[in-house]
Amino acid sequence: MSAFLGLCEDGRIAGIKGGVDADYIGEGDHFKRRNELQKKPVRESIQAARDAVNLLTKDSRLASEVVADPANAKKNLYRLLKISNNSQMDVVIALWIHRLFAT
Repeated sequence: MSAFLGLCEDGRIAGIKGGVDADYIGEGDHFKRRNELQKKPVRESIQAARDAVNLLTKDSRLASEVVADPANAKKNLYRLLKISNNSQMDVVIALWIHRLFAT
């Protein structure tokens, strides 16, 4: 979930304005969300998701592979990003397949 919220905050998800004060966060959870962002695993997951989206945006072959063979594309993302299995890549791949990234 941290990857998705990080991408929302970046303005990368279609229909969701970017920024930490984006409507989807809600006032009651705002302070908690800021504290969660300080945790290293959360920051790393968000950064991995950002890096994956940037790679997909720049590499049309990899972007096509996500749709044709998501499992292999995920392995390639892990390899290119030099990260171990990160379930946040499932979020990125699902969003990419369903064309939910802002253009």
